[in-house]
Order: sequence, then structure tokens, then C-alpha cells
Amino acid sequence: MAIPVWQPGTLYPNGSVVLPTAPIVTNLAALVNAGFDDGTMSGWDFTVLSGADAPTMSALNPYNGAWCVSLQSTGGTTIVEALNDAVPATDPGAVLSASAQVRLSFSGLSSGRAILRWYTSGMVEISTTDGPTIQKPGNNSERWVQANVTGTAPPLAAYVRTGFIMAAGSNGDVRIDGMAWSYV
Repeated sequence: MAIPVWQPGTLYPNGSVVLPTAPIVTNLAALVNAGFDDGTMSGWDFTVLSGADAPTMSALNPYNGAWCVSLQSTGGTTIVEALNDAVPATDPGAVLSASAQVRLSFSGLSSGRAILRWYTSGMVEISTTDGPTIQKPGNNSERWVQANVTGTAPPLAAYVRTGFIMAAGSNGDVRIDGMAWSYV
């Protein structure tokens, strides 16, 4: 006996087996250069949202490996968004989690947060899920802090990208390293 494909509006008896109408996505594509380990920003799309400074590679105290990306303010505030080139398929209702390691300078103003960006099957942006902003610790110690975001794929979502937003102001700097993601 053939297994039926699920049909909206059809009532199925308890214990029925039906096939989904589309493949169920169970794993994510590996992030490209997630820890900036090749010493470049390849695998990432960087956009300066405001300000004049651009991110650079830094070998100063990376979270892991030999490199991290850094944004150093030269006086004004600069905000930069970075999205990884990995664009896996997803299903509406899927729950994803992403994280990035953020290191903030002990001087100046800086912050960072992880994000998830949702797209339709035509790669039209639907929405962005922002994680909480990581700001300079109260004790002014420079240390790595994990920024997390968890989001549910909205209706019509077919693809997802992850990344981060970093901001540096008043001669501060922020470093990002070790991006990761998974289904929850």
C-alpha cells in the first residue's frame, strides 16, 4: 500500500503515516570561514551600515585559531553587518540557533550581536532575528563573550543566512570570531 502525501484540510486517524509535501531540512550547510582561520574575510559579505571605518583582520588575541575580524573606531561610531556566504534551505517553523564570540575593548564604546536573516525561495529578505547586544562588561575587562540568537523560520522562509553586527565608537574596538549555528 502506498503512503499518501499530506493534504491540507484532510483529517487523518491517529497513528496515520503520511509523507510531507516537501523535503524536511535536517542539517545546515557548514559556515564558510566561520573563524576567519584563513586570515581573510573571504566567505563573508561585509556592509558598513554607518560610519567611516572598515573591518580588518587581527591576530591580536583571537578566540581560537590565529585570526579574528576587528572593527576599530577612529573617533566616530561605525556599525558593520557581516553575513556568511552559506545559504542553506530551511522550512517555515524550523528553529535555528547561532552564536559568535565577541570581544570588546576596555576603552571606548563597542558592541556586537549575532543575527539570522530569513529569505523566500526567490531570495527576497523576509525578516531578521537579532540576538541580544553584547556590550562592554561593567568591570572593563577585555574578554570573549558569546553572543547568541535563536529564531523560528517565518512563513514562506526557504533560505537562511547567519552573521553578526558589530559597532565601535569613541575610539573603541570590537572583535568577532568563532561563528557557529545549528538546528534546535
